[in-house]
Amino acid sequence: MENKIQSFESINPYLVFLFFIFLSPFSNYITGSGKITYLPIIIAGLYVVAYEIWSFKREDKKPIIEALLFLPFTILSLFAYYGHPFEEKALNYITFNLSLLPVLALTAIRVFRYKQDSLEINIQTITNIIIAFAIGQLIICIGQFFTYTFGYGFPIVEEYRHRNFISGTFYNPNNMSASILLLSFILLGLKKHLTIVQLRSSLIVFSLVLLFGGSRSAIILFIAITIINLRPRPIKIAKYILLLFASIIFIYTLSTFVDNSALDRIIDRLHSFINILHRGISSDGSISARGSSYLHFLGQLPGIALGTHKLYDYHSYAGSASFQEMELLFSYPHSFIVEI
Repeated sequence: MENKIQSFESINPYLVFLFFIFLSPFSNYITGSGKITYLPIIIAGLYVVAYEIWSFKREDKKPIIEALLFLPFTILSLFAYYGHPFEEKALNYITFNLSLLPVLALTAIRVFRYKQDSLEINIQTITNIIIAFAIGQLIICIGQFFTYTFGYGFPIVEEYRHRNFISGTFYNPNNMSASILLLSFILLGLKKHLTIVQLRSSLIVFSLVLLFGGSRSAIILFIAITIINLRPRPIKIAKYILLLFASIIFIYTLSTFVDNSALDRIIDRLHSFINILHRGISSDGSISARGSSYLHFLGQLPGIALGTHKLYDYHSYAGSASFQEMELLFSYPHSFIVEI
């Protein structure tokens, strides 16, 4: 009996939970089955709850109280969502994610307080999971690039084939780029726990995935947060700029030998990115429109309150807005502020 107790306590339930969350995009991409994707997360989440009950008298209670603060938001969000379910489906990945929020919050809090003598191991495990996730996305992106080039490779989203999207395990490349951008921010926050080789290698992987995704906003933000966090000396900034230009020249040269529509999309994004750096945001209509929508929504924050209670419908905040692509941006705002 004692051995069973020690075995139960020797496995960190929070890291197991996080592992299956990071694994889920890959299992969903490979199998296309919601049951196979979500069942391990549900079991791992129940394992976290069981461990909390098991160790309730011995562990600090504050993380539980902090996690429960997310419960009213979850209940309110689920209530609002059931009133206007996306595609008339009350039970889907949206309700699943909202329901998991308190457990996810508890995991995020506990993972840095769970047995302080194991803190370094926890952080190392998390950084390894993040790096492995980014490498996995890069491998999928390369396989999808092969599909566009040779006709065989990893599956792509057929709905977006005509737009030459490379999206990794995600449905849309913007979602992949946003996830990689967030993970790069987290990894930079944990940089003191990484070796120089690990940090540089992971940043290269992140930048390549963002390049495949083609999100200019994500690339710009990635460069900004990297410079702010690492504070490189001017000589290193110059080296990075030279490396960037060398990469751009390589991609342009590659395009002359390879007939690939996805590569043409990447080049188009790079050309737009260079124009933005040279002439400003106004030189790109899409980025300019999104920038205008961000500013508009920031101005609307005092009135947004609890939101529209609808997904993909923000027209009630249109007001006197007159920027380009209004219909698209009030349905899919492409804004971290509004979507969060």
